[in-house]
Amino acid sequence: MRLLIAATCMLAAVSATIVLTAQHSLDSPAFEVASIRFAPERSTLGPLQITASGQVVGRLNLGGIIGMAYGVEGGERIIGASADVSKYLNRQVEVRAKPADTASAISRADILAMTRRLLAERFSLQVRFDTELANVMVLRLAKPGVLGPGLRPAPEGCSRLPPGARPDDASYAEAYQRNCNFTNFRERVRGTSTLAEFANWLSSYTRSRILERTGLEGTFAIDVKVSQASLFRMSREPRNAYPPETGAPSFVDAFNDQLGLIVRRESQPVRMLVVERLGPLIEN
Repeated sequence: MRLLIAATCMLAAVSATIVLTAQHSLDSPAFEVASIRFAPERSTLGPLQITASGQVVGRLNLGGIIGMAYGVEGGERIIGASADVSKYLNRQVEVRAKPADTASAISRADILAMTRRLLAERFSLQVRFDTELANVMVLRLAKPGVLGPGLRPAPEGCSRLPPGARPDDASYAEAYQRNCNFTNFRERVRGTSTLAEFANWLSSYTRSRILERTGLEGTFAIDVKVSQASLFRMSREPRNAYPPETGAPSFVDAFNDQLGLIVRRESQPVRMLVVERLGPLIEN
């Protein structure tokens, strides 16, 4: 009987639903200038990014933009509540959005709130969170309070690459480690972000479900040498023109030795973002 009660409670927890609407987004600050449209076949914009000045610029599928705005982790799914909604999620979208100039720095949380408002205004977005039990990869600290040599706090945040920077030039090593976008060059992954954002990048890059569970807050500069085979195996990214070096450690070993993180597979209750209403797009 106790076992039955425990199982029933677990099922109830896994199937719990948190309902959200995008109405609160309309009360958030708005971008001063914002353009959003479905990307043409030959789009010239690069991957979507939040720049150091707080602009949201680039191209990404609509589901990815919604996931970014609502803090969806790499191991969490985004699904459409209907076939009509699902077809929109895969559409490529171009965004050019700029916040108002202010004397104080704009936080990432403010930028994401502005993005949610933009989606609510232009797509009439409505979402809710469910929970599902999933078998996922999890990042945890190997030893509490101990970071590896390739992982250091970066309270100053990330920065853009200087003009003329090249990943094969050792004089730019620090610039690539502090860059706002991750690069994977000759078996060396570098960049600065929160660890949740790093897990998201890994999930997208490897097509795996990876969750960050280190408990570490803030921004970190990351520099890890890792075998290309362990990252490229399921990657959508093409191999670069430079040959990889040899002797780089595997994904699990590299993260343990260089970042102080363990990577293991666990059964975890994982959020799932359900998009209930989306579109049609209100043109700029």
